[in-house]
Amino acid sequence: MAFETGDIDLLYGNEGLLPLDTFARFSQNPAYHTQLSQPIETVMLALNTAKAPTNELAVREALNYAVNKIAD
Repeated sequence: MAFETGDIDLLYGNEGLLPLDTFARFSQNPAYHTQLSQPIETVMLALNTAKAPTNELAVREALNYAVNKIAD
């Protein structure tokens, strides 16, 4: 792996890009410093408002109300 040979200096994984077993292996090796951080991403929901049921305003308003838009 390029990280282990020194070809790259940083690994960043999200949603399975860095397998949990790989992270655990590096975490247990004192030669490496590992750290977990808050996710750095934007999640977007796109709706096709030309087709049912999202062509109805009440449905879109209900979806807007149901989504927690405040990041933790």
